[in-house]
Amino acid sequence: MVLVLVLVLFWNRALVRTTTTKEEGPRAPTQLPTPYNKTHCFKYSGEKPSSKEAEEERVLLDSIAWPGPPAQLTATPPEQTSDPSRSTFTFLPAGGDGERHVGDQLEAVIHMHDFKGRHRPHGGDFLVARLHSPKLLAGVVGQVLDHGNGSYSAVFPLLWEGSAQPLCNYTDVLTGEPWFCYKPKVLGCHTRINNIKGQVNLKNLIVKEKEKLFRNGVNLKVFVPNSGSDTINVLPENKDVNGSRDLELGPPKVMPSGYYFQGEWRTLGGVTVRQFKDSSSITQCLQGKVVHMYGDSTVRQWYWFLRDAAGIKELDLHSPSKTGPLLAVDTANNIMLTFRFHGHPTIISQVTSVTELRYISNELDLLTGGSNTVVIIGVWAHFAVTPLEIYIRRLRQIRRALVLLLDRAPETVVVVRTGNPQRLDLQRSLVNGDWNTLQMNRLLRAMFKGMDVLLVDAWDMVLASHLPHNLHPPPPIIKNMVDHVLSYICPAKTNI
Repeated sequence: MVLVLVLVLFWNRALVRTTTTKEEGPRAPTQLPTPYNKTHCFKYSGEKPSSKEAEEERVLLDSIAWPGPPAQLTATPPEQTSDPSRSTFTFLPAGGDGERHVGDQLEAVIHMHDFKGRHRPHGGDFLVARLHSPKLLAGVVGQVLDHGNGSYSAVFPLLWEGSAQPLCNYTDVLTGEPWFCYKPKVLGCHTRINNIKGQVNLKNLIVKEKEKLFRNGVNLKVFVPNSGSDTINVLPENKDVNGSRDLELGPPKVMPSGYYFQGEWRTLGGVTVRQFKDSSSITQCLQGKVVHMYGDSTVRQWYWFLRDAAGIKELDLHSPSKTGPLLAVDTANNIMLTFRFHGHPTIISQVTSVTELRYISNELDLLTGGSNTVVIIGVWAHFAVTPLEIYIRRLRQIRRALVLLLDRAPETVVVVRTGNPQRLDLQRSLVNGDWNTLQMNRLLRAMFKGMDVLLVDAWDMVLASHLPHNLHPPPPIIKNMVDHVLSYICPAKTNI
C-alpha cells in the first residue's frame, strides 16, 4: 500500500462577516436574498420559530460555522491567499516501536503557504484529505482540523493491510530544526545510528540535449576574448597641490573587499592583514586560546592549515576524518583547535555517527566565551541542495546563538566565512553552481550585517586570484585567508 495524502484546496467561500475599515467604519454583513434568508419559510407564512426551534437553529448554524481570518484583516490580495503547490504536508511518526497496524490512526501535519511562499498566519482554508492505495483500489477520507495559525492536521484510520513507507521525525528539540527520514521497512525510527550520502544520478534531472549547457572549458569558466588591447597602464593617484585627492564626480566607485599584490591579500577597509610566515608567529598569536571551528569542509581546510603550520599535535578521537569531531592541542603553549561538521544537511559519502552531527547553534549555546575564545563558522556548500528558506532558517539560528554568546562574553572573537567559486561541471552546476553560491553569500552578508564579526570574503579572495577555482581553494589562497583571520585575532600594534 502506498500512502498518499491528497489535499484538495478550494477558495474560501464568500463568508458573511463584518469588517471594519478606517474610512467607512463598521460595514454591515452582506444580506442574503430573501428566499434564502435564515428564517426560511417562516418569512412567508408569517410564523416565527418557537424558542425551542430557534435554539435548535442556533446550535445547527454554530455547528457549521467556518473559521475566518482575523477581524482586523481587510481584503486579502490574491498573492497572499493559499497556494496548494507551495504548501506541504508531513506524516507524523508512529509512537512506540514506530510500527503501524490496522486499527491505528495516521496523522499528517499540513503547513499552508501563499503564492510568495510565505507561511499563512491564520486558518480558514477549505481542505479535504484522503488516504488511498491505487494498487488495492482502497481509499478512506481523513478528518481535517484547523489550528487557526496556517497549520492543519489530517487524521486517518488505518483500515487495511499493506506496505507503506512513513517518515521518522528527527526534528531537533532545542532549535526546532526539522529533519525527516524514510522509515526502514523492518526497523524502528530509534535504530538510526549513522548517516551517509546515497548515490544519485543527477544527469536524470535534465534532458540529454541540455547537458551541452554545462561543459567546463566550453561554456563554463571560459575567458571572454578582448576586442582590442587587453592591457592598461595605471599611473599614480591624482592629487592636488595640497596633496589631497582630486574630487571626482560620477557614479560611486566599485569597492571590493580587497585585492592581491605580490601574492598577498590586502583588505580595503577593516583589518590590516599581516603575514604570518612561520609557525612561531602563529603560535605566538594563538597562545592561550581555544579556536572552535564549525561548518563544512572549507572550514576544515583552515583547521588542517593551522594544525600543520603551527605544528599542533592532533589527538586521535577515532572519528571520521571528514566530519570529525577533530581536536589538536599544543600543551606547551596552551592552544586548542577543534573542528566539528555542521548538522543536517550533509552530502558526505563517509559513514558518520548521527550523535556527532550537531547543530552549530546548540554548540554555541554551550560555550562560555571570552577573550581566549575564537569561533569560526562556515556554512554554505551542503545547503545548495535545499531551498534558500532552509539556509535562511539555519543562519537565523546561528545568528541568535552568536548574539547570546557576544552578550555574555563580548570579548569573544567571531569569524564567518562566505562561499567561494569552484570548478564547475554538469553535476556541480546542477547542485551547487556559482550563481547559487552568490545568492547564498548575499543572504549571509545580510544576516550578519551590523554584528561584531569578521566576514572573510572567500568569494573575492578566490575570484581575484590567478589560481584555478576549486571548492577547496589551493594552499596559497588558504594561507591568505588564515592570515586574515589571525590578523583579526592579533591585530598589529600601533604607536599612539
